[in-house]
Formats: sequence, structure tokens, C-alpha cells
Amino acid sequence: VMADDPEDIGLIVARCGDYLYFGGDPGHPEAEAAVRQAPAEGYLVSLEPRWQEKFKAVWGPRLEAQRRHIIKRDMSGLDRERLAALSAQLPEGFCLKSVDEGMARALYEMPWAHEYVNQFAGARDFVERGFGFAVMDGDEIACVGTTFSLYDAGMEMGIATNPLYRRRG
Repeated sequence: VMADDPEDIGLIVARCGDYLYFGGDPGHPEAEAAVRQAPAEGYLVSLEPRWQEKFKAVWGPRLEAQRRHIIKRDMSGLDRERLAALSAQLPEGFCLKSVDEGMARALYEMPWAHEYVNQFAGARDFVERGFGFAVMDGDEIACVGTTFSLYDAGMEMGIATNPLYRRRG
């Protein structure tokens, strides 16, 4: 996390893996430079329209807008009984498995899933501070859901599906 002034924040940028979260005043004298310094393969994130306009002004036609799911602080979706009922509905031959260090290491190498673990310092850091579950088809990871970012008030989850298993319901 970088801020212009720790006592009176006017501009703040938090990096989590390839994602850069912008806050504060997009009119700040250092805002344009902060946006320009973002890596070309990175994702610029802000739900504030003024920041989105700043991204467009700086990156122009090179900017590719993507929909970002809104972060909710509602934990009701983590009801154990509901989750157990969902896992019982997996198709025959599929099972749910907790992501251990070996699987986390494998996820770093998978182009469709690496961004959901690469903000951790490595596979060991992921299993020590985060968690995840994978839907397995034998030894093949069909889908994975992991903690993406962790913060004092909660966590953000990321879900990635192996391209070979997409659009199957």
C-alpha cells in the first residue's frame, strides 16, 4: 500500500497481485503518475467514476474495461449446511478437496488460475494465511475458489474454472 501522506491521505494505491486499487482524490497532483506507473498487464480498480475517467484519460484506447464484482460484507453465503448441500450436488466422479501446499504450488503454474494465488509470497504463505477448495475430476482441477485478498474486515474470494470445464453448468 502506498499513500501520499500517512496522516492526511489524499492519494492511496493498494497492490494485491496484479490488481491495483486506487482511492483518494483522482485530481491529486500525483494521481496521473500513479496510474501511468501501473504495469500494462495489471488491473486498475476503483468503483469511483472519477477514478475510472482518470484511467481512461491516461491509458486511452489501450485500456480494456472489465466488469468487477462488487465486494460485499455479507457472510451468509458461507453457511456450512448450505455449502455441504452444494458440494453433495457435484456430478458423479467429481469431489471437493481443500487446497494444500502442493495444489497451491500447481495453481501458480496454471494460466487460468495463477492470479488467485500469486498475491501470496508462495504456496506455503498461501496455506498459512489463506485457504481454498477445488472441485476435482480425478487428478484434474476443474474449478478452484480461494481467498484472493485478506484485510482486517474480511477477505475477498476468487473463483477460476479450468477452460476444459467451462460452460457445463
